[in-house]
Amino acid sequence: MLKNELISAGVEMDIIEFLAEYGVLLVHFSGAEGAEPYHKQYPRNLQAACRQRFDLCCSTIGPDEKQFAWGYIGLIVKPDGIGSIKGCDPSDFGSSRQEDLSIEVQPKYQMVNRETLQDSITKRGDMNEWVVSGYSIVGIYIADLVACSPLVWGSVTSELAANFPGLPVYTSFLDRFVKYTGPISTEAVAVRDIYAFEVI
Repeated sequence: MLKNELISAGVEMDIIEFLAEYGVLLVHFSGAEGAEPYHKQYPRNLQAACRQRFDLCCSTIGPDEKQFAWGYIGLIVKPDGIGSIKGCDPSDFGSSRQEDLSIEVQPKYQMVNRETLQDSITKRGDMNEWVVSGYSIVGIYIADLVACSPLVWGSVTSELAANFPGLPVYTSFLDRFVKYTGPISTEAVAVRDIYAFEVI
C-alpha cells in the first residue's frame, strides 16, 4: 500500500463517502478561545486560507461533537482525495507550519489509509487531526452559535455572508447538521449534500 493512498480493486478511496459514512464534517477552525491570536486573527486567518489554499490542520466533527471543536467558527474542507491528506491521528499531533506555509508532518503520522482515518474518528479522546494539502472550501461551520457571537458582531449569518461571500453557513441542532436558509431559519442537511456544493 502506498503512503497517502488507499487502493481497493484499483479504485482510490472516496474520501467524501467515507466522511458521510461516519456522519462527520472535516473542519479547519479559527482557533480556541483563550489562544492569544484567536480574536485578533478572525476572520483574516480563515479568509487567507480561502484565498491562498495553504496546508490546513483540520478536525472531524459530528453534529453532536462541538466539544471537539478547536474554536467556534471554521471552514468546511473538501479534500481533493485521500492523496491530499498528509497525516492523521486520533489526537492533536502537534504539526508545525513552515515559512512557506506548508505543514510538516512527522513520519509516524503519514500513513493515511482507511484504517488510520477510521481510527482517527473512532479512537479519538479529544480533538483529532488531519493535515490537508489539496482541497476546496464548501462552507462555513458554526460549532457554537452562542459562544461565537462576540466574534461576529450583530447578526451571525449576515456577518459571515459579508466575510465569506458565496459560502453557505451550517451549524448543528441536536443530532443533525442544519443549513441556514435565512437569518434565523434552517433546514436539515446531509453530509453528502454539504460536500456537493459547487465551489464558486
